[in-house]
Amino acid sequence: MITGTSYSPGKAFISFAREFFEALAKNDFQDALRRLDSSSKRWSKRELLLQINSLTDGAGICSALGFKNSAAPDLEQITSGYVLRHRLPIHNNWSNAKAVFEFTRKPGTEYFKVTLLGFEA
Repeated sequence: MITGTSYSPGKAFISFAREFFEALAKNDFQDALRRLDSSSKRWSKRELLLQINSLTDGAGICSALGFKNSAAPDLEQITSGYVLRHRLPIHNNWSNAKAVFEFTRKPGTEYFKVTLLGFEA
């Protein structure tokens, strides 16, 4: 669960995605998976690797620290919260492949449950 703000929830969600990618870049799958809330879709290290490697031709995720260009994240408001589509850092650049996260607001709060819905080419 992460805290968003009513005036700028996108900042918190993009920051979450970047921290998730950094954990994957360090091959710290336990840290990355720990950031996600339990949902009907439980991710494993093996499943994450399979999905990411299929999108990146085996290159995997790299660190995005120091990237100068924009990842152009797409944040969509939905009834229960938000969906974020964020480009993956691959080969020291933002790729066209995206991770799709859902941030569901806990009723009456500024807390959001985070679910990794999957990846898009």
